Amino acid sequence: MKKAISIVLMIALAVSLTVTALAADITTPPTGENVVKLTDASKGEEYNGDIYLEFSNPVKVTIQGTDEYIEVPAGTTVTLYWFKWDTYQALAGNAVYSAYFKNGVNYVSNSENADGTISVTFDAEGDYEFEGISPVSGLWLFELTPHIHVTGSAASTEPQPASWTFLTYLVYSNAEMDIGEQLLFTVSFSKGYDEFKQLIDGEWHDGEEHEWGGEYISVFEVAAGSTVGLTLGSQYEPDMWPAEDFTCKHVNFDGSAVTDAEPITVQSRTQGDSKLFDLVEPGYYQLEGKSPEGFPWVVYHGGTLLIHVTGTAAPVDPELKPIEKFTDLPQDGNELKAVNYAVEHNPIYGLAEDTFSPYTLATRGQVMTILARLNGIDTGSGADWDKAGIQWAVQKGMTTNPDSNPAMTRGEVIYMLWVSYNKPAAADQSVLSKFADADKVPAEYLDAMAWAVEKNIMAGEDHGDEKPWIMADSPVQRVMLAAFLMRAEENA
Repeated sequence: MKKAISIVLMIALAVSLTVTALAADITTPPTGENVVKLTDASKGEEYNGDIYLEFSNPVKVTIQGTDEYIEVPAGTTVTLYWFKWDTYQALAGNAVYSAYFKNGVNYVSNSENADGTISVTFDAEGDYEFEGISPVSGLWLFELTPHIHVTGSAASTEPQPASWTFLTYLVYSNAEMDIGEQLLFTVSFSKGYDEFKQLIDGEWHDGEEHEWGGEYISVFEVAAGSTVGLTLGSQYEPDMWPAEDFTCKHVNFDGSAVTDAEPITVQSRTQGDSKLFDLVEPGYYQLEGKSPEGFPWVVYHGGTLLIHVTGTAAPVDPELKPIEKFTDLPQDGNELKAVNYAVEHNPIYGLAEDTFSPYTLATRGQVMTILARLNGIDTGSGADWDKAGIQWAVQKGMTTNPDSNPAMTRGEVIYMLWVSYNKPAAADQSVLSKFADADKVPAEYLDAMAWAVEKNIMAGEDHGDEKPWIMADSPVQRVMLAAFLMRAEENA
């Protein structure tokens, strides 16, 4: 199964937080309606514990499966407390553990408090992910994955939710590999990754396995046409590492060793503190970088980082003229065609003047507003950009939930699209039997999903099994939404 897509690159906001040992008089966790508890479920009980997020403003919490969405207004400050079981542990100044928020693949600084807590103020609208690093498991693994959605800024553009899948490692910045000189390194995947495995001392492990020491080669398998983003900075100075120092080169990998290969040109661009690489041609690619002092990075529990690009990206129609104002258009021909359609027909706008954000997750407010535009509704813009679209969707019977967030599943989007077409006669639901996960399609979406399959609006995904997967409960990226709209216009 493809890893769940979580997160993205938008406005250069996020938060690099550092972790450990100041004296403090804190003996009990914070309590109250504005406190959210995160339980670490990573390997090694001696390292597990609880993180408490104390917000300065009221919070709205929504749980969907293993995801926890926490909505707060702009200007909210969150303070982090760490209790290793029942004992308070200082986060500020800790050189072994790290904790941070991020919006996209960039970091912004935090405030370290005298009592060992860490505070972060969310000044602008957007979606933030919280993660942490422990010495035993790499990333902290929370029982519920937290997503912070900040609302209420004066921005006139649509919200910018996270969507890219990312992993974070520690990187040492000098030859002595001093623990105090470690850096935070994030590798992000626009389409998620199908597989993550590691070769440790000549033996293969899945992506969750870690051994102390040893020679590592980490391999991420991604689909052709994916974009990979690299961000790296000091725990205390998140933007100290120039993005220009990152490289991505074509290599050979025989399952045990990496050797040089015939060069393949990889299109790259810098966005904020990040370097983005568009990977179109199949093969293996190695991610490399050097510190400002010229020392090649050493990735803790990661070693040599390889991207294995599989499949073939659809060729770009030479007669198709991409929208020049956007700098982040897809490299896959089919995806580019869908984005062009969406922009030319004006149902989907960019999230910024020069940014379409194809791999950002589509929110409920966006989907309802886009469908309203396609049906001739003047949705306006500004802070209330989604108000008219939500009202229209409720009146059409698409939903009884006027909440603009969080992201929507494929089943929800297809159902709303089906309703917007006035619920055309559904195909025999047996057309869904060709999918491996047909039994997981919610009953209320069966007619809509069958209609979408019959009309070639969606075809499912191939994950190497006997049957494709329809993935009704997976989130929808903006480029996928554009493709649904284009195919419905062509076929419905």
